Amino acid sequence: MADVSPWLQTVIGGLMTLAGGALTHWMTLRRERDARRHEADDRRNRQRADFQINTLRELQDALCRIMKSVYSLADVDYHDTISGVERDKKKFSRLWREWQDAYAMATVCSARVRDTAVREAAGGILKMAFSLATPLRRKGGDLDQSRENAEDIREELIAGFDRVNDMIGELLRDLY
Repeated sequence: MADVSPWLQTVIGGLMTLAGGALTHWMTLRRERDARRHEADDRRNRQRADFQINTLRELQDALCRIMKSVYSLADVDYHDTISGVERDKKKFSRLWREWQDAYAMATVCSARVRDTAVREAAGGILKMAFSLATPLRRKGGDLDQSRENAEDIREELIAGFDRVNDMIGELLRDLY
């Protein structure tokens, strides 16, 4: 019996060492897996934030281009409608293309923005800008009334642009 006890102690000690090593190895693997998962989540979140940042910047740029071109378009159209003569067809075509490109980009970017309020506000700006860019000749009616309506839309457009610009700035600050 005296010989069994040291042998049993050796086996039990070996099993305990083996179990402790396996447990340590398992815990290390689990920590590494959790760390990799956490790192992948952080990387994915950063990519999403970067995508939103780029989208918001592109939206802001497109809205700025719309604001620049829509006023010129409306003025050229108003003066051409009053005079009955198209003065500078090349300028009008260039402005129209710039406006269409910016409008298309803003439409695409606003669809990608995660924030609903920004999407809706950008949509409002696009509607107002479209209304201003629509030639007066297509609208028909009284030119003086159309000009007054255009002035009202311009004021709303500027206020809406300022609001959206502030909202985008706030989102960008939050994402950085």
